[in-house]
Amino acid sequence: MVNMPKVVAICQPNFLPWSGYFEMGYRADVFVMFDDVQYVKREWVNRNKVLSNNTDGWQWLIVPLKKIREMH
Repeated sequence: MVNMPKVVAICQPNFLPWSGYFEMGYRADVFVMFDDVQYVKREWVNRNKVLSNNTDGWQWLIVPLKKIREMH
């Protein structure tokens, strides 16, 4: 029997992820949700742009996050 290589997809959770996010998980043999990463401000983790009726056609949807301090 020949060992076929596996496809592994590793992603960070996002607010309203793009449709390819789910396609990637569907096509992978192993899908890992990597949720223990450093938060980066002004990225797509807690916000996304959606089509809107305003003048430029787009609006940001942002989920406010509470700052958590870790004690070591």
